[in-house]
Amino acid sequence: MRRLLTATCAAFLLLPAAAGADGLPAWAIGPFTRYDGNPILRPQGTGFEAGQAFNPGVVRVDGGYKMLYRGTTASQSQIGLATSSDGLHFERYAGNPVITRDRPEESAAVEDPRLFYLDGTYYTFYTAFDGRSTNLAEATSTDLVHWHKLGVIAPSTKNGAVVTDPYGRPVRLGGRYTMYVGQLEDFSVWTSPDMAHWTKKGPITLGYGTAGQPDEVCVAVTHYPTRDGRIGDDIVLFTAGKLFPTGSWFYAISEALYSSQDPTKQLDRLPDAVFKPAESYELTGFTPNTVFMNSILFNGREWMMHYGAADTVIAVATAPAKLPADAQTAAVAGPASSPPLRFARRRLSGGRLRLRLSGGTTGSVRQVRFYVGSKVVGVDRRAPFAVTVRAPRGRPTLELRAVVAFADGSRRTLRRTL
Repeated sequence: MRRLLTATCAAFLLLPAAAGADGLPAWAIGPFTRYDGNPILRPQGTGFEAGQAFNPGVVRVDGGYKMLYRGTTASQSQIGLATSSDGLHFERYAGNPVITRDRPEESAAVEDPRLFYLDGTYYTFYTAFDGRSTNLAEATSTDLVHWHKLGVIAPSTKNGAVVTDPYGRPVRLGGRYTMYVGQLEDFSVWTSPDMAHWTKKGPITLGYGTAGQPDEVCVAVTHYPTRDGRIGDDIVLFTAGKLFPTGSWFYAISEALYSSQDPTKQLDRLPDAVFKPAESYELTGFTPNTVFMNSILFNGREWMMHYGAADTVIAVATAPAKLPADAQTAAVAGPASSPPLRFARRRLSGGRLRLRLSGGTTGSVRQVRFYVGSKVVGVDRRAPFAVTVRAPRGRPTLELRAVVAFADGSRRTLRRTL
């Protein structure tokens, strides 16, 4: 977060969603509780992070947490690497920084990395600043240390919030990866067939109006576990900025809900910030009264949000979530970063029955074998994993099964009754 101008977004009407006891609608992620051991990373030494260490992007892979974070000294930012087994205690890579200012378009700074993992490759989207213009750049790696830079993918903007599953893995919507981009009044949706070549699809309006100013998009998550044990099929987009300025804080975090069928269409938004500066490490620092987030992950029990505080340190907050009963087996026992899958069935006209996986990305799935009772009724090796069969006559009580084969060789069974 830096170099922002004053702006106001146009307002439009939305019907308010029903709120729970905590004041949040059922689709929202929260409320957040700060970790008692905050901050978990502070500036150190005399090198690239002597002044500030903040705004981390985090993924969970093979049971461990991988973090890219922004380090700053003398107003020049570069990006470092840290790893952790629990998401709370991180060890810095001895060879930091791992992403440096070595191209003309980023000669002044590389900043605010988002980090994603897909099929053995890490992707980061970061701000490239040459002293005059701000651009969104991308790089890839297989080891988090050696990065191949793809250069600027979206000029004159910043913040690449790729739509992911709850575990930080990018998902396809309508056959393409989707990313929210922007700051100030310029917000848009971009899509890609391969996570490398991006095309602007169209603008979006965050819609906070004169009540506040959402300066930046942060992260986006879909097919996610909610607090009441459902799977949210639309997209939660986290935003940050002077959302509801009262003079008591500068930057806070809020959420909006977008359609997974049409990612440019806003369905709802929170009427207030979900996470505001409150603790001393958020109130005092390089940018006082500020919180900003680049990542949120579901660890199988709860959400973990790693965030920058006062543009100076890194902290963690958690929020409740509950997997549906029929998602527990695939989510917990599949690959370490596998999504919460559901096995759905629906009766169609003409005596037909539709069986499919739903509620999660299927990027780690290689095959699904569908059963009605003891009979195999279909095998699908391509997403979307689904089969349409003729329903048994009458309404017998039969077990429906989806045997899911993951890329790592593991198999898990999801069950429903007819």
